[in-house]
Amino acid sequence: MNAVRIYHRFARRFSELPGNVRGAIWISFAGLILMAMSSMVKALGVSFDSFQILFFRCAVGTVFMLPLVLRSGFATFATRRPGLHLGRTLAGIGAMSCFFYALTHLPLAEATAILFSRPLFTTILAVMVLGEVVRWRRASATVVGFIGILVMLRPGAAVAFEPAALVAVLGAMLAGGTAIIIKKLSATEPTVVIVFWFTVGGTVLALIPAILVWRTPTAAEWGLLVLMGLLGLAGQAAMTRAFALGEASAVVSFDYLRLIYAGLIGIVLFAEVPDVWSLAGAAIIIISTLYIIRREIKLAVAKGKEKRALPEP
Repeated sequence: MNAVRIYHRFARRFSELPGNVRGAIWISFAGLILMAMSSMVKALGVSFDSFQILFFRCAVGTVFMLPLVLRSGFATFATRRPGLHLGRTLAGIGAMSCFFYALTHLPLAEATAILFSRPLFTTILAVMVLGEVVRWRRASATVVGFIGILVMLRPGAAVAFEPAALVAVLGAMLAGGTAIIIKKLSATEPTVVIVFWFTVGGTVLALIPAILVWRTPTAAEWGLLVLMGLLGLAGQAAMTRAFALGEASAVVSFDYLRLIYAGLIGIVLFAEVPDVWSLAGAAIIIISTLYIIRREIKLAVAKGKEKRALPEP
């Protein structure tokens, strides 16, 4: 009874906080959950192929989508743009595959930092695919961001260079492409429809390569794989809640706490100590992408549609 009373008191006081403060708390919590998922992917990667891990990540989402489909009816999720949904699924699954592979072969903080470079690729693809006009400030920030990637990759240093980093960069590029496709889909499709087709399509696509590398999990491993999928869902839900409560321009910066979480988890659980080049490259990427995101939000606010300026979580 005391626990219930304490919870209600906490919930009441939390609801009295300004929306931006609550949003910042939620996104900070979301980042922690998603990094916990990433650390589990890294740990599971010792025993399982990244494709099998990816399958469980998608399959858990599909299971949780089924009650919604049964309650609302399949007609609710009908679409007239199956081609775009297929493209979004292929790009999204490709991005997640690359990221999961990078997590198992790179330090946690380094893989996470490279993933955060996706707005750089979104900027380039927006020009090529959507015909958007990018002014000199955003273009300069994009160039600086790619310099940060080169600093982390150190392509001329044979001893330090890790080919898996290129896979991470490919994942960031595919994630940038995913953001562009979602932007086109969101003009006519509700968010729940976009999420539904990606979740189901991703499960089907991930199953094919997963079967080829399948290793039957032990009872404990089954639990860890399902927990990993649940953490991914919980993290995305918490991030969605963050942007629902607060203004995007106020809470988006707190998403970069994930890099701090990644560094601390990497040190404590995996004995990974980032070197000075990784830290310098990550700092450059953070500064440039944060500038680009803030610039997009500023322009979107001027047009009255701030939420669409956000990158995909």
